[in-house]
Amino acid sequence: MRSKMYISTVFISFCSIVCFSQRYFYVSDAGNFQQGPYQILRYNSDGSGGKVFIKDNLAWPQDILFLENQKVVLVSNLSTNSIEKYDANTGEYMSNFAGNVQGATRMKIGKDGLLYVLQWNGDNKVMRFDLNGNFIDNFTQTGVVTSIGLDWDKNGILYISSYNGKFVERFDKQGKSLGKFISTGLAGPTNIHFLDNGHLLVLDYNSGIIKRYDESGNFIQNIVTGVLQCEGINFLTDGSFAIGVGSTSSVNQYDEAGNFIKQLVPNKSNNLLNPNAVIWRDISSKVDDEQKVEKFNFLHVESGKTISLIRHEQTSMIDTVNIFDMNSKLVLSQDLKINPTINAINWPKGIYFAKASLLNQRTITQEIVIY
Repeated sequence: MRSKMYISTVFISFCSIVCFSQRYFYVSDAGNFQQGPYQILRYNSDGSGGKVFIKDNLAWPQDILFLENQKVVLVSNLSTNSIEKYDANTGEYMSNFAGNVQGATRMKIGKDGLLYVLQWNGDNKVMRFDLNGNFIDNFTQTGVVTSIGLDWDKNGILYISSYNGKFVERFDKQGKSLGKFISTGLAGPTNIHFLDNGHLLVLDYNSGIIKRYDESGNFIQNIVTGVLQCEGINFLTDGSFAIGVGSTSSVNQYDEAGNFIKQLVPNKSNNLLNPNAVIWRDISSKVDDEQKVEKFNFLHVESGKTISLIRHEQTSMIDTVNIFDMNSKLVLSQDLKINPTINAINWPKGIYFAKASLLNQRTITQEIVIY
């Protein structure tokens, strides 16, 4: 029997206690490297709803870092030796965050609360900034040529990969080199990442292999092969991970053992050329401001299985609608400008909530009952 659907406006008192959570992932696109075009793309957690999030003030972007307390996102740029700052929710350019970083590549916040930044060029030392963009010091006493990957082990030792040097070097807590951790077997490493068990994953860009090493730097296995120009890695809570694959202009997802799950971003989706950073972000919001909640329906049921956007001056400012179940789990995120109808025939019975944000910062919500 077909599910029937009715929609009614959510009362303000109810909206004030409902929290919505949504996961996006963001992809840096290095384009044609020195020439571009460059972009930062945003996708829903399942790879749908792709759109350009940032287009301005990019020059061979390398990494993406959200500062949630400041509601900003940072993007490092190799060609302009800079880190630029954008609005975390809209992608609108705000200002320069830091300059004089000679070929800025990876960024990561350390346990000391400072931002560590790698330099592809110059003296190749690791620079440290506070989270307002003020330069603190050069953390490492010596540089790592063409440095492009960093992570810490469980003891707080810093590891840095060298793309052209084809090695991984480590540094103590005072920034003094402890020598090469991996010196052979790499063709051009980019990202490195420590697992909970102490093993190190290395993305080898030129060989198209993700390699696993033990805590002493001994090679264990190739966990993923056939991913030429692999760069950018991020882990999900279930242990799976996503990587950028430049040779196919895609973002692929694998389980923790390295088995292929799916292409999160299909080949050249949204004109993606060379992904080099993949970042997950969970966004939680609470609808608790009466002045920001519209009191009218914005969705219309055309039949028992199809919903469409009501044409209105306010709804013309909507692009994506997000629908959540009673546990605040995202059920659907759909760009209504691309596809203005929602098919809900296979949804389980129950109460759902639709939420959309307008360009004027107002939020509209509706209750959806399926029975």
